[in-house]
Amino acid sequence: MADSIASGLVMKEVVARVSERFENLKQIEVISPLATIRGLCRLAQSEVNSHVPVRVHVFETLLNALPPDFYYSAHIPVPDFHIRPDLEEEYRAWWGKDAAGNDIADTACAGYGWSEVFYSPRKQIQMMNSQLQSRHNMTIAEIVLRNIKK
Repeated sequence: MADSIASGLVMKEVVARVSERFENLKQIEVISPLATIRGLCRLAQSEVNSHVPVRVHVFETLLNALPPDFYYSAHIPVPDFHIRPDLEEEYRAWWGKDAAGNDIADTACAGYGWSEVFYSPRKQIQMMNSQLQSRHNMTIAEIVLRNIKK
């Protein structure tokens, strides 16, 4: 299975249903682009793990689950915490700063536990623009245009 793990509630239920449906499973493998410590702990403590071992492959673990997002926050801002610090620096530079000098890369723009946005590009763009507009008074289009002009 593959999905991000935010609060862990969704993945915990998915793992439970898969293990019920396929009784002869020896192990469940989960590939997660990102996961929070809270979500991983919730999954590790779930009852399912007593029946079927669950192994999670996580590419990025989020530690900074801070308000207003709490469980789905943006990337860790310290480049040295990343496998490729140079790429994290490029990522942050691409997003840039808003008019108030805030780093836009520190804003979590998509997800928030609403899985439906990942299946609808239109909804995902709307959600991202909503967050960017409310926090930085910008849209994705403005950020892209700013980068094209560089």
